Order: sequence, then structure tokens, then C-alpha cells
Amino acid sequence: IGAGVPVPSAFYRLSMSEPLEDLLDKLSSIDLVSVFLERLAEDIATPSPDLESPAIYHALVGERARGLYTNFGHSLTSPVAFAPLLAVRPLVELAILAKWISLDPEFHGFLWFADSEASELTHLDAMLEHSKTRGSPTPKFDPHDLTPKRAIRDEALRRLKAARRNYGKNRLTPSVIRMVEEVEKQVPGHKIAMRDDYEYAYRTFSPWEHSTASSFKATAEPIPPDSWGWLGDRSPFHIEDVQAIGASIYAYILEVVFLGLEHENATLARTLRDYVTVRWVRSDRVQPTSEE
Repeated sequence: IGAGVPVPSAFYRLSMSEPLEDLLDKLSSIDLVSVFLERLAEDIATPSPDLESPAIYHALVGERARGLYTNFGHSLTSPVAFAPLLAVRPLVELAILAKWISLDPEFHGFLWFADSEASELTHLDAMLEHSKTRGSPTPKFDPHDLTPKRAIRDEALRRLKAARRNYGKNRLTPSVIRMVEEVEKQVPGHKIAMRDDYEYAYRTFSPWEHSTASSFKATAEPIPPDSWGWLGDRSPFHIEDVQAIGASIYAYILEVVFLGLEHENATLARTLRDYVTVRWVRSDRVQPTSEE
């Protein structure tokens, strides 16, 4: 399994066609839910030139989600306690992006794709400048290879101007909080989901920004008899809570992607998200271990 989670024997007794009530009864652990979500994600269309837009954008989001969830699964076995907190944040951000793209898949999907191309051009310019400053040989590349990227970036700027959108100087996509606001405005029913995601990404799971116990600060303390520990390397949250949040967020992304692809698995993804939220995600959000 991609996420590095051992496959429970009960997984092999699951049937995608069995009644939902029976299926949920068998998903008795968050590990089993995670494995089942990965199985569900296998039905996402593979991104390829054969797909027409906007389906290609939904498929790309789905492929990105699969990679991030796999990385999150590996982080659960990391010797660094706060590794899952670092790994879950981009997954939460992707949930917000996925819903924002779904508002206008053709337009928003293209902006997201163009932003990636524009970022690559920016990084290339920075690399060339860095090489020049260091006196290193300038990397060789065919300038014609960059022509399509520049054309995509310029087309995105043209579409933004035509739509009278201004996300900031040279920005092709809005900030995450603005994405949240646009979703809330157009789909009021998703306000809670969007706000919760933003809280998870930028407050609850951001000890390096919202806590004095940051590993970037001098918070080392001796641990008898002869070692040292860093407060910022400790996760203040139960691993089960973080794992449940990751699973529910992944299910949310799958739901949005499957809806965009008009795939029947959207209903199952939504049911699994609700199931995880009710059974494992704490109603008062995530409580730090120190408050129990």
C-alpha cells in the first residue's frame, strides 16, 4: 500500500458493491479507512493528453492528492513526532484548492495549471541569477522549450484581465484565504468545511508559526542522562487525531474530484468523510494532549 500502512486482513473481505451500512461496519479502524480510501482513489482517471478540459484538471488534482496522502502515510512512522503535522498541511491546502477549482473548472483549473508553469519560469530565472552571482557555469537549455510556458502564463494573465480579476501583482491564483472566501460566497453550504480546513492548515497544525515551541528557536533542554530534546520536535496532538483529520481531508478531496469527473464514487467518498468525521474527528476540533 502506497501510504506504508500494513493491510489489515479485513480489507480483503471488503466489497465495493456491498451495502454502505455493511461496508462501514467493517471499517472499524482508521488504518483500514486509509487503505480503503487509497483503493477508492485508484478509480480516478489518469491525467493524460487524451482527457479534455476540465476533466484533466480534476484528474491532476486527484493525482496530486494521492501523492500527498502517500507522503502523509509515510510521515506517521517518522521518528520526528511532528512530521505528520508538516505532511498534513499541504493536503489540507489542496482540499481548499480542489473546491475552489470546482467553482469554475475551466477557468480556475487553467489558472492553477498556468501558475505552475509561471512558477517554473520564476525558479529558472532565480537559478540563472544564482549561478551568475556564484560565478558558476550558466545552465544550458533550449529557449524554445520555454515558449509554451510563457504562452500559457501570458494567456492566464489575459484571461484574468478579461474577467476583471486581480489577485495581486503577478499572481495567477488567489491566496488560500481568498479561495476560502470565494467558495463561501458561491457555495454557502461549504463554509464550515472551508473554515475548518483553514484552521487546520494555518492554526491548529502550525506549531512552527503559532507556538513558542518552535524547533527554529532555542528551545533545547537536557534529557537525562546525556541527551538533548527540542520542544519543537514534539507534536502537541494525538497521532490518532492527526491521522483522522488526514483521512477526512483526503476523502473530501476525492469527493470533489469524483464529482468533477462525474464518477459514482463521489457518493461513497462523501459517506466515508462523514463517517470519519463523526467517529474519529473530535467535535471540538483537535485537543492538544496538554489539555487532557
